Amino acid sequence: MIRLGFTSTFFPPQIGGLPAVLNLLLPWLAQHEIAVTVAVGTDVPDGWHYRGVTVLRFAEIAAYRRTFFDYLTGGSTTLEELDVACNEAATAITRAFGAERIELIHNYLNFELGQRAAESLGLPVVVTFHTPQYTREEFEQAGASYYARADWLLEQYTRLRPSAVVTATQFALHRWRSRGLICPFMVTIPYPLNGAFRPVSPAYKTTARDTLRIDLSQRVICFVQRPAKPGMDVMLRAAALLREQVPELKLLITGSDTPPVPLAIQTQSLNLGDVVMCRAFQTHEMLLPYAAADAVILPNPVEGFGLPAVEALACGVPVVAPATPLFSEFLGDFPGALLFEPGSVVSLADTLHHALSDPRVLQYASSSASVVRQRYSVDRVGNDHLDLYHTLLEE
Repeated sequence: MIRLGFTSTFFPPQIGGLPAVLNLLLPWLAQHEIAVTVAVGTDVPDGWHYRGVTVLRFAEIAAYRRTFFDYLTGGSTTLEELDVACNEAATAITRAFGAERIELIHNYLNFELGQRAAESLGLPVVVTFHTPQYTREEFEQAGASYYARADWLLEQYTRLRPSAVVTATQFALHRWRSRGLICPFMVTIPYPLNGAFRPVSPAYKTTARDTLRIDLSQRVICFVQRPAKPGMDVMLRAAALLREQVPELKLLITGSDTPPVPLAIQTQSLNLGDVVMCRAFQTHEMLLPYAAADAVILPNPVEGFGLPAVEALACGVPVVAPATPLFSEFLGDFPGALLFEPGSVVSLADTLHHALSDPRVLQYASSSASVVRQRYSVDRVGNDHLDLYHTLLEE
């Protein structure tokens, strides 16, 4: 039995992104003779047992999380204050993990927190940091102020000792491997709780369209993310352009039944009121938007990974995403994925038109669905982690 300590500034049951991945991966590990204890800063009952995982809550982690994001977003927090907050959180974790005789620490989202606790306890550490794919200059050009401190983040990685293992996006692999770090790429589909993802049959597509009250004659593009994500402006303007060629177009946006004010204003200004449809989906309903869609779009130019792309391909639905280094690499093997020039309305409209008009795109997506499901399955990713843990402990 391996006793794994898992540190996170957020708690895995969030649905969306890597927290959803961990929502499945951690209980999977607990079932394979890995005793998992998670140290979090979110508001959960201390000592709570969640699907085989023991959860410990720390006010110090919550304070560090607030400080960390204030620093990254250009707030008043100084680097010195951030360092103090990190030390306080790491000290609290060290005490708790030492008492539980943790043998290995896996740190999620913020590399420094678990790294310091691991060093204090003299333990090996796995560091997972989900970083986007742009350079600082590209971030600034894209207007992503959140990442204005990207240089500082990258500098911190150079402090990681060679025995650390960093799981990250493909973009990070090149940069970190050159520094002697091991960087396996691990991600998994987050929704097998709803039943295994599968190619969408015509019958289920009809059911999904009926449920959402979308006519089968309409061509549906689905955006499976929060409406406030970057890239919305380009997506809406591309939809307005595409509508001239595809009058039966419907744009389904998930995340909320009521569109945020900026989205509603732009929808009205582009005369897309009868095209845009917003709908919130519960976890058990997440297959519906994929089944209803003729293509799934990820317009965000600063996306960290883009789980909807994997989910859509696992359903056999074509994907349209920006041709950034990240998407170019992990979608490059799948002919059912089409890439457009980031930020270009015309390129996006043309690529969407290709996805909707060329039947071969759907055929490619359908034929590769089983490969996607195998590559990003919980079992495969979980076994990769198990191998990683055993290797570190043996060393």
